[in-house]
Amino acid sequence: MLRNLALPLLGLVASSAIFTAPAAAAPAPPTADAPAPLVAPTLTCEIRPSGLPPRQNTCGTVRASGTYFVKNAVQNGPASGYTWIVPAGVPIGGGCRTDTSFCDLTVRSSNVDQDITTSVIIPGFGSRQVNAVIPAVCGQFLC
Repeated sequence: MLRNLALPLLGLVASSAIFTAPAAAAPAPPTADAPAPLVAPTLTCEIRPSGLPPRQNTCGTVRASGTYFVKNAVQNGPASGYTWIVPAGVPIGGGCRTDTSFCDLTVRSSNVDQDITTSVIIPGFGSRQVNAVIPAVCGQFLC
């Protein structure tokens, strides 16, 4: 009697397996060829007073100089397609093109504080903006 009950139950289990969804495959492990996850690009800025070593990750200065180099760079961005927007009258020292992820500006010191705002439009990520603050210089010292 137990044998007679077991056979129909086995048939029921076997027939119900036809209607179940297949098991999901486990995700493949990452390979060396797999691209890294996208990280949102950032726009960095640093000011390098002429003739002095740079201070990393800062867009200000505490050193008086006749000329400052404002170095802007996109980190984690695409290879090209940039649109750089720099203040009128500020000389470009390098980059600032669609195929460069950096934009270097050359700023002469002045007897008034200067705010130098640089913007970039990054394809697929929108715009980013940084502001460099160059304090007034009086002779060889900050005013």
